[in-house]
Amino acid sequence: MSGPNFPSPDSFLSGITTMVEPDVQKLQALDTWVVDDLYYPGYKKFLKLFNESSERHVDYGNGTLYYKRNMKYPTDIDPIKEYLSFIKFQLQNLPIRIKDFQKAWGVKYPPGAYSGLHCHQPGRQLTSVLFLDTPKPSVAYPLAGCLTTLQPADSEITYLTHNPIEGKMVIMDGKVFHGSYPALEDRHVFVVDFEYESVI
Repeated sequence: MSGPNFPSPDSFLSGITTMVEPDVQKLQALDTWVVDDLYYPGYKKFLKLFNESSERHVDYGNGTLYYKRNMKYPTDIDPIKEYLSFIKFQLQNLPIRIKDFQKAWGVKYPPGAYSGLHCHQPGRQLTSVLFLDTPKPSVAYPLAGCLTTLQPADSEITYLTHNPIEGKMVIMDGKVFHGSYPALEDRHVFVVDFEYESVI
């Protein structure tokens, strides 16, 4: 709706900032942290999960989840659990102790599929999202396929957009709400959850 008291949709949307510079202190606060700009060179091996998984189902948003029975870690793909060690190494400077592995799965997003805002609970968890491919950029839909995170801190919400680039990964506290914009072409991610505890 537009008129004397309402801006046009285009002028309203053009005034919205889609990328916010992170506030380092807020990002390091317990229960709101997000670690991004990480790269895992062995990412391609997890594409096998989409051909070799024992179970799958279509989730809300029309993405298909692929996983082993009980969402066990795919040791046939990563026998020495190198990726799990990589996650722990990347978080070694945070005031947390990573505990038990919880679950792992892949998600295939066909065109139009998305992931609605959600968080990973109950309990204290962390989740890692590894991008397995890079969608072609779109001028008309620059956020297509992007992961977004919403971090509550001091009665504010920090909103970040993470571009899906193959090999890049985002690790976050399970309480951080996150989701993805609709995809324009097939894209794949690999997700792992751990329990953790504070050491402060």
